[in-house]
Amino acid sequence: MKLPDTEEYKNPNSKYILPALSRRILKLLHKKQKPLILKREIIRKNKANHPEISLAEYNEILFTGLYKTQEIIQPNFKNRPKYFNLIAYAEKNNVVVVELAEAKATYEVVGFFRINDRKLNKMRKKTNRDGGQSIITG
Repeated sequence: MKLPDTEEYKNPNSKYILPALSRRILKLLHKKQKPLILKREIIRKNKANHPEISLAEYNEILFTGLYKTQEIIQPNFKNRPKYFNLIAYAEKNNVVVVELAEAKATYEVVGFFRINDRKLNKMRKKTNRDGGQSIITG
């Protein structure tokens, strides 16, 4: 299990099984270990919705967000209780949105992008207002 390479992002043709999330992160969220997948549809959606991100940057965003997580934000607890933003701080913060659904056999990456500190703070404030949660992991 590994992250796809840049060539695979050009023409994604399957779903990719990624390395599992860390036990530490899963324990913080009270979740059990499951396979983590990235579907080709998500890669295609990401290419369309975030053209500012080069394909060469995808693995940096995915790797740091998923495996060097420094903050977890669950912004829309009421409407999307299974969705979590895994964030790694950087000049442009790396955010990976994952669906951690107990009813499914796998966890899924449903988006990934970068945001600046201003947008991250805005996300935190909205999360607090909406009754979501924010966890500093490190």
